[in-house]
Amino acid sequence: MKAFILCAGQGIRLIPLTINRPKPMLPVLNKPVLEHILEWLSGYGIEEFIINLYHKPECIKSYFKKLKKYKITYSPERGLLGTAGSVKKCRSLLNDTFLVVYGDNMFKTDLMGFFKFHKEKKSRLTMGLVEKEDVAQRGIVAIDKEGEVLKFKEKPQKDKIFSHLINAGLYLVEPEILEYVPEGKFYDFGKDLFPQLTLTNRRGGLFGFKLTGLLEDIGTPNNFLEVNLSLLEKGRSLLGEGCRLNGSDIQNSIIGHNCIIEEGAIVKNCVLDAKVRVGRNSHLTNSIILEKTVIRKEANITGAAIAERCFIGDEASVAKGVKLWPGVKVAKNTQVLNNITN
Repeated sequence: MKAFILCAGQGIRLIPLTINRPKPMLPVLNKPVLEHILEWLSGYGIEEFIINLYHKPECIKSYFKKLKKYKITYSPERGLLGTAGSVKKCRSLLNDTFLVVYGDNMFKTDLMGFFKFHKEKKSRLTMGLVEKEDVAQRGIVAIDKEGEVLKFKEKPQKDKIFSHLINAGLYLVEPEILEYVPEGKFYDFGKDLFPQLTLTNRRGGLFGFKLTGLLEDIGTPNNFLEVNLSLLEKGRSLLGEGCRLNGSDIQNSIIGHNCIIEEGAIVKNCVLDAKVRVGRNSHLTNSIILEKTVIRKEANITGAAIAERCFIGDEASVAKGVKLWPGVKVAKNTQVLNNITN
């Protein structure tokens, strides 16, 4: 079986963390989300992968070229084709049942029941489903007792919510379903194909299967931070290779490879990417700090999302909710209350 992994999106809700990299290359437990997905699928004997590319494609290609572990066919897009349109572009490579996986989700779910259900129902497309309380930014699904999809709505308004089962971004697909996807045109599974199939209900073969296990979206800075922290062993931080902690206090955080954290610094509930430097007596809480950012002594950062190669001066502070774009420099003794884009 092949897996098509959707990686072309621009990660708009995650800006500035995704300005210089695609969303699937953000680190979870010091490893790109996409690498976690490939490892998970490989555990089920899936050996061939198709990955579509649009935003910062070399970031993905160069990383996995170095790994030399996976058989990957890349499908570059000059313009975004949508989730279904991207798969349609590769129709000639998809001659048997295949998986579609959203590359910005963390999955650790058992697929055997999913495969069995799809086969038993003779489904043409089986959608992985998960139950969530907050469904405002999700595609919601109603199914009958046999699992056939009766109704689908993408990102419903509050008064239009009819279900708390959501599209988990994981599909088992028969190639024939792609007959309903137009060629060379933007077309989305959630916004276009599923509503079309459920509205007419003439074509059938669209089912939903309730998944169990880890299924989490990293689509916002808060989601990204929460997913990382939720995967830590209780009461333990994760330290990357080559870190120098120098008597600092690391609490419930993920510290990337080759970070340097000086004496007296406190890092709590944070994700630090590789090669971040934190100065003496600085305090970092509930924040995301991407690679090669330098934070000088006695700085205070709370609830911020800071992109690559930023510089935070001595005794500067960055307030909750602030986002700093790549390469931003904050002078010493400065209090940052709003986003800085340049």
